[in-house]
Amino acid sequence: MNFKSTLTLLVLLIVVFAALMYVRHNPPADRQTSPEASSGGSALFAPGQLPAEKVERIALTYADGRRLVLAGQQDDWWQQEPVRFPIETRAALNLAEAAARLHWLEKVRPGGGNSPGRQAMGLDPALVKMELAGTTGGEEPRPFAVTILIGKHLAGRMYVALEDEEAAYVVDDELASRLFDEDILEWRRRDLPAPTVQQAQKLVLRQGEQTVEVIKDQGHWMFAAPLAGRVDEEAVSRILGALGNVYITQFVADEPKDAATFGLDKPTMELQVTSLGAPASDVTPVTTAQAASPGGDTGNLTPHTMTLRIGGHADLSGAESFATWDQDHEPGQVVFAIGKQDAQALTPELESLRDRRFSSLKPAEVMEILIRRTGLADLELERKGTNWAFVQPAGKDEPDNEEAEKWLGQILAAKAQHFVKDYAPQQEPLAQVKLTATAGKQPQSMRLYPFNGEIPPPQPAATAEVEAKAEAAQDRESAPAGGRAAGEATSGVQPSKAMNLVLYEGEDIGYVIAAADLDALFAPALSLRQRTVVDLPPQRLRSLTVTEPDGTRYELVRAMASTQPASQPATAEPMEWSLANEERIEQAALDQLLAQLAPLKAQQWAEKAEIPGQALTLAFAATDGLTGEIRINPETRLASLRTSAEQRESYFEVSPQLVEAASAELRYRTALPVGFSQIAQVTVEDGGTTLVILRDAARRYITPDNRKLDQAAVSSLFDSLAGLRVERYLPLSSASQPAKQGRLFTITTTDGRTMTVRLLEQDPPRVLIDGKTLGQIGLEVAQKMAAELLLKTGGAQDYSK
Repeated sequence: MNFKSTLTLLVLLIVVFAALMYVRHNPPADRQTSPEASSGGSALFAPGQLPAEKVERIALTYADGRRLVLAGQQDDWWQQEPVRFPIETRAALNLAEAAARLHWLEKVRPGGGNSPGRQAMGLDPALVKMELAGTTGGEEPRPFAVTILIGKHLAGRMYVALEDEEAAYVVDDELASRLFDEDILEWRRRDLPAPTVQQAQKLVLRQGEQTVEVIKDQGHWMFAAPLAGRVDEEAVSRILGALGNVYITQFVADEPKDAATFGLDKPTMELQVTSLGAPASDVTPVTTAQAASPGGDTGNLTPHTMTLRIGGHADLSGAESFATWDQDHEPGQVVFAIGKQDAQALTPELESLRDRRFSSLKPAEVMEILIRRTGLADLELERKGTNWAFVQPAGKDEPDNEEAEKWLGQILAAKAQHFVKDYAPQQEPLAQVKLTATAGKQPQSMRLYPFNGEIPPPQPAATAEVEAKAEAAQDRESAPAGGRAAGEATSGVQPSKAMNLVLYEGEDIGYVIAAADLDALFAPALSLRQRTVVDLPPQRLRSLTVTEPDGTRYELVRAMASTQPASQPATAEPMEWSLANEERIEQAALDQLLAQLAPLKAQQWAEKAEIPGQALTLAFAATDGLTGEIRINPETRLASLRTSAEQRESYFEVSPQLVEAASAELRYRTALPVGFSQIAQVTVEDGGTTLVILRDAARRYITPDNRKLDQAAVSSLFDSLAGLRVERYLPLSSASQPAKQGRLFTITTTDGRTMTVRLLEQDPPRVLIDGKTLGQIGLEVAQKMAAELLLKTGGAQDYSK
């Protein structure tokens, strides 16, 4: 390139640079470039002007005349125009948030300078007119309303304008992509907004010619006429849960002209749900006018009715069905398809809806229960705070709260196996029950009869009624097997003497319940009596004497603190227990026995108990002056108690643990007080043979004549003899009883003492120590003492390897 060309190019560059600098510092009056353009532009709305999370209504009006209105609050958003249908909350919030995030890159005056006109920008008319309205939060809520005109978009940019403003703005096209590229059908929810069982008040299920209506009355679900009886709340909850789990596989048509096309003119099934409150179906559109005036009403607490109608098959296989969803008095405007399984889950069998429980009340809701029983005394309990009290029979005994709750729970848990209708028992009821509940819950009354599956003949009544019942009886006789007629057992009840019939006041449905499940209704009051017989914690006891049926006697005493007069109750730390004529006590056994008395609880009460003369007896004296005696039959565990504070004698059944603890050996059970390391030699005499066993310096077992020993068996023997413990001591006189004289062990200690242990192979095995102490030992210990000690191979024992 020559010098002239280079100079020309340099001049042109200087001119272009100067022009650019002039335009930058002197923009045209009709065109402004945002100084923040490089960082995303300026916010279109001032802070608080359009809070996205407070938007309650979005209206979209398209240039072709189409109009779409979305309205909602928090998590409940609905499409209101052109049809009503729930939409995903996220879809509505995405629109509101995209509008609130608008930042302009350029602000222009349409038609001014080089700028296109509003029509060319797509703003007159606007491709979409977007109206957003709602109410701000805070201490002083105020309504707000914003209208955005949305024009053409291209290459990531879009024209927008605010209503009543001349200027237009160039923004990014995030909002345009949501308005033009997304399908409104994708905004719709694929599930149905079903109420909870707490919100629901009524369900009506129509299928073919059958209509079943259930209503909530005083918090309990009941069948409406012509049916009768209680409805299982869990069954209602399952239906509502199935309704909420319905999945819409596809949207078929909006505002169909002919319902018959989809089989919805004569639905195969209808489910109508009425609920209280302001569910999603009651979203009231918030208009711009309402938003401009404080206090605009956006809902109420009136009942709302929703109806799901299922029509014909949506495919040839029958896997899907057409359906529509009505809200209140507005017919369903959207036809969609749901799966076969979802439809079947909404149509349970009639009998599965019945509440099989003896009572719909929960144990905690029962404040009083009265049972009038034929041939037995009435039983009535009432709850006072957290405790139960007897009303009948009256007396100073109080119920055991734990047992009373368990007893009540057993009654309420009884469930019907079958149901019968129009059953009129002729005999007196076995029992009449009245349950008084907490505030807001209706008292419940029921009668209990024996039931054998037979339906009594109808009683004389008006001629027309008699004839009608006679015809019904004739129909029953000619009905095929498994057929059902008025007055017939509804679930194939078979005659049984072990069944009871429960009839509820105001109902004509009988509940057939196994008699064994209702035994608790006939429990004597005594069975509910407070189970604490006497409470004798260790610090309260001064003495305790245990006498066993064989005459063995343990006298346990606890000395009073020397600083405290004996005439006063002990308040100092308890003194150690001592056992008469013994140096030591088996402390673990004593602790177990004392634990059973703190407190002594009855397994169950008895009217009377035969206690033999040779009983297991516990006589006690307390530090507060109370004395008493507990006498127990170890075989039956029936016991009696008489104390200095009670004139009457109580009878009850004690626990196996008390019998075991009271029968345990309380004397110190270590009969051979020698440690393992103190044993120097053991001489074993058995059947005329003698075996002397020593331990060498390497702690191996050897014999003076070098016989080969079973090291493991000898080690177990030494372990058993060291600190030998008996299970219980026995009278020495019993040693003369016929018994196979087992091995005699002579133990020599390291300090030169000797002692003998004779194994008596009786059942149970026993040992005689030094010829004066007889004790019973465990079978495992006896087996170790009787084990073969020499190896069968014989020969000299070789320790060289």
